[in-house]
Amino acid sequence: MNKSSTSFLLPIFSFLGVVLALASALKSRLDSRENYAAKVGESFITSEQLNKKLSLLSLSNKNQLNSEIRSLALEKLIEEELLIQKALELKIFRNDPIIRNKLVSSVIESVAGHEMARLPKEEDLKSFYQGHPELFSSDMFIKLSAIHFPIKTTREATLASAADFIESAKKSGDFFESAKKNRQVVSSYLPLALLPLTKVRQYIGADLVEVAKSLEEGQISAPIVLGNKVYLLYLSEKRAGKPLAYDRVKENIVFSYNKNRIDQSLKDYLARLKQRGQITRNVF
Repeated sequence: MNKSSTSFLLPIFSFLGVVLALASALKSRLDSRENYAAKVGESFITSEQLNKKLSLLSLSNKNQLNSEIRSLALEKLIEEELLIQKALELKIFRNDPIIRNKLVSSVIESVAGHEMARLPKEEDLKSFYQGHPELFSSDMFIKLSAIHFPIKTTREATLASAADFIESAKKSGDFFESAKKNRQVVSSYLPLALLPLTKVRQYIGADLVEVAKSLEEGQISAPIVLGNKVYLLYLSEKRAGKPLAYDRVKENIVFSYNKNRIDQSLKDYLARLKQRGQITRNVF
């Protein structure tokens, strides 16, 4: 398919993704054959679809009669449906990565929309709040040191140097002295003081802070590859944040609860699809 054809069909396949994702929900209504504007092959164009298309066309065709706009809207929907059916026949959506991503995104949005339609119960929110204190607490304070090894030759060689340093620091029991003696080590500028995570994030970035949060006092991290550097973190001290009042962080609780629910719903949905699907893995 050439580029012009792809760009022409993209809006159509975005619509196709929604149609596929909502097919089961619409099936009973379509089968009733009581509320449709047209039938194309075995597929129905609903009055709801027509009304949506009418509202779009009415804005750009104000001088045309309503009957003309209605006919135009219906013809456009019929043409779209014919192109969709042809695309399914040709299996275009399987070979075009942009269209595949659109379809996948549409199905995910459909699953998420189904979950968001159900309002969370107060008791469920409170249970989530109590079960995830780390999400709804004041900022943690840590005293952290960060060093890195520039990747000058190969990544593997630099990772080996970082691993050797960890062994040396553990044997000596002094991370800082080991860092001073190692000529390959470059110290990242980070004040050796108790700092809130938000401040530490400004110095070393979000990726390294996520690793730092999981460390225990006196622990050296595993080597972390970021860009052309291999980082090591050493946590000297750690003070957990204090839980924030439920009412104060309720908006965050609702957001986190819904995100967790959507993630779990998508995992369950994919698990059911895998269970029903005939999958053969041929790993090379």
